[in-house]
Amino acid sequence: MPPDGVAFLHDPLTVAALFPGAWLTLRDARLAYAIKGDLFRLRPASDGRVARASVAVDGAAFERFFVDRVGRFLARRSGPHAHAK
Repeated sequence: MPPDGVAFLHDPLTVAALFPGAWLTLRDARLAYAIKGDLFRLRPASDGRVARASVAVDGAAFERFFVDRVGRFLARRSGPHAHAK
């Protein structure tokens, strides 16, 4: 693990970006990529491709959104007909 490696909820945040919410700020940005060692990196570049990028996250609001969505999913799966086929 590289020294700057962290373990945040990037995958759930990426999927959650498909749902509108004030907890996530998206902007168009020109980005270029590079692979350094085994890591994929994005960087701002005037000659890069335009991409919609997350530039800010309200962590507490995202946590509430995430826990609510997962909780509702689990509640549906454990309902009275959850095991009926």
